[in-house]
Formats: sequence, C-alpha cells, structure tokens
Amino acid sequence: MARLRLRQGAIDMIVTPAGDYVFLEVNPHGEWGMLERDLGLPIGEALACALLRLAKTRAAAAP
Repeated sequence: MARLRLRQGAIDMIVTPAGDYVFLEVNPHGEWGMLERDLGLPIGEALACALLRLAKTRAAAAP
C-alpha cells in the first residue's frame, strides 16, 4: 500500500489448491458496504472521520 501511496485499499487474493496465496489486485476504494451492514462495523463513519482529519491537516499546512 505504501509503495502505491494508498492510505487504504482492498486486496483481492486467491488460495491455490496447493495452499499458496496469489495476489490479484488492490482496489483503492474497495467493497466494504456488505461488511458494514452484515457485521455492524462503522466503516463508512471511520473513513469519513479519516478524510476529515486529513482535510484539516492539509488546511492547517496550507500557506
């Protein structure tokens, strides 16, 4: 993620019949709505808070 300069992402992988993990892709936004709904996790709220913190940090650093 750091090499791609991503703060978050969803990594897609498969497991081969031999038990090896194979990387397929990374989605910078990912699909998390079903996890939030099914598990009751506040993912959307956490992402919104992170974006607000980042915006405030950038605004404070602006000339």
